[in-house]
Order: sequence, then C-alpha cells, then structure tokens
Amino acid sequence: MTNRTYDILAYIQRIVLPAVATLIATLGQIWAWTWPVEETVLTLTAIDTFLGIILRISSNQYYGMMEEMTDLDVPDYDFEEEGDDEEEGLG
Repeated sequence: MTNRTYDILAYIQRIVLPAVATLIATLGQIWAWTWPVEETVLTLTAIDTFLGIILRISSNQYYGMMEEMTDLDVPDYDFEEEGDDEEEGLG
C-alpha cells in the first residue's frame, strides 16, 4: 500500500465514516426516517472498525520493516558515571 493510499484510507476511517454515521443517526432520530437507520449506522460502524484494524496492521508491518532496515549493531552505552546521581557539594 502506498503512503497516499494509506493516508486516504486513514482519513476516511478517522473522519468520514464516523461523521456520516453520526449524521445519519442524528437526522434519522430528528426526522423519524422510516428506512433502517440503526442498521445503516451499525454497518458503517462495522466497516469503520474493520478498516481501522486493517490500517493498524499495515502500520505495524511498515514500522516493523523500517525497524529492521535501520537496526544497527550499536552497543548501548551508559553515559551516567558513578556519583552523577548525587548533586555536587551536597553528598
């Protein structure tokens, strides 16, 4: 998946689908729509949740791959020397 595709799907998942579901639920209650408002909102919410999970999996795979590509054999250094924990002149 390209970055642009991911960004578009993420926008739809985070902004568009929740907004549309809320709009339908609210207007359906206000105007007493006769068509299946609840089923429509539940369907949009299910699609939104599914898309969110797919995007999270894709993101985890991408960052996992990036970690592997940037993983260098650099030793961990402890830059703290003994006695640095105490303030100078107090201990």
